[in-house]
Amino acid sequence: MEGQMTIDEFLEILSMEDFSQITPDDIDAILRSGSGVVQGKMRIMAFFEENSQMKARGDFLKSEYGIGGRTHAINGQQHTYEDHNARGIRISKGDILEPSSTLLLKWDQVAKRIGELITTGTYLTQKEQVEYAAYKNELLSKAAA
Repeated sequence: MEGQMTIDEFLEILSMEDFSQITPDDIDAILRSGSGVVQGKMRIMAFFEENSQMKARGDFLKSEYGIGGRTHAINGQQHTYEDHNARGIRISKGDILEPSSTLLLKWDQVAKRIGELITTGTYLTQKEQVEYAAYKNELLSKAAA
């Protein structure tokens, strides 16, 4: 599809300190886990379906994620961390105080990659796709009321 980039091209434009231990699969796992807020992935999916402008998507994600983070961030692995703030999403591996690898994804980069995951049908799991259909129906019924 025109305008899409490979994960290698995506990694080339990222703002990185040392990402040697952070793989493209790690990045996708973090992004597929959503914002960490109840129904966050559903809101993200709905917004991306309605808005194709990258700046609007990045601004939405910055607001949706807010300020926060978590440990065991990459598929439950120990010594993996994710934190997010106005700058973007930072992924780290290793010691929490002195990580061996750190990667900062700025919000426009996050928006681009999530858009690609949605386009390829890999952002939501099959179960989440069913939940998303129900979420959309609920939104439509609220709008009609």
